[in-house]
Amino acid sequence: SGRLVAYGEDTNGDEAYTLYVIDAESGEYVGQPLKGVTSDIEWAGDDYLVYITMDSLHRPDKVCLHKLGSDQSNDMCLYHEKDDIFSLGLQASESKQYLFVRSESKSTSFIFHLDISKQKKQLEVLTPRLYGIDTAASHRGNHFYIKRRSEDFYNSELVACPSNNVAEATVLLPHRERTSSSLRIILLSMSVRMVYQK
Repeated sequence: SGRLVAYGEDTNGDEAYTLYVIDAESGEYVGQPLKGVTSDIEWAGDDYLVYITMDSLHRPDKVCLHKLGSDQSNDMCLYHEKDDIFSLGLQASESKQYLFVRSESKSTSFIFHLDISKQKKQLEVLTPRLYGIDTAASHRGNHFYIKRRSEDFYNSELVACPSNNVAEATVLLPHRERTSSSLRIILLSMSVRMVYQK
């Protein structure tokens, strides 16, 4: 609705925040603050927040769902990354229709997505965990766009899949081994723009 504002406070410098939600019109706080959250926080509709917490080594390892007005102890853990070489990150798609949860190590990353519009908030696999493959995702219209990179295709390839059937992937821009970095960026931009204009 745009009326509610969430903000974090870190008084210890350890990047573990206390999160507050305030009603911008009345100036009143909504519910109790959430403790021990990272800076990765996103709205999942008007009544829900998704946030990430850290383990004892300050590794972002859990993504949780909070319903405004409820106690943090009742929050649902959507995913727990138990492999300590991986860390979690959270971001909203540019379309604001999805949240992406990315688990990454030095050489591997995989992504879950959450459809904000659905009543049942749950993560679904967008790109599987394949060791040695790094992925990044975006969303526009009815498609996800995924950039994949590995030692076999270091300059990346761009694929698209319908948002209602992520298994149906189409390569838009295959890996080109000899393409320079600057030309690669131009080609990626042109490819995505051409898809959007169809």
